[in-house]
Amino acid sequence: DVVFTSKYMADEATADPNSDFMTGVKSVVATNPTTVTVTYSAPTANPYQFGTGGGNEILQKAQFEKCLGAKASECP
Repeated sequence: DVVFTSKYMADEATADPNSDFMTGVKSVVATNPTTVTVTYSAPTANPYQFGTGGGNEILQKAQFEKCLGAKASECP
């Protein structure tokens, strides 16, 4: 779900209002069922900008997987 959320937020066609939280994020990888590694393209002052705090809710892939890209505006 975390990896899916990163793809959802980073997709420009989705037009997620919180896409700025993905600025500088190089990759988000599930390294095992309970661990996700977020890698930034450069050092960052706020390594917790993605995945924590308000506006960074993790989306359930099963619920939102049909809402990627331009389809996001059609989803309830």
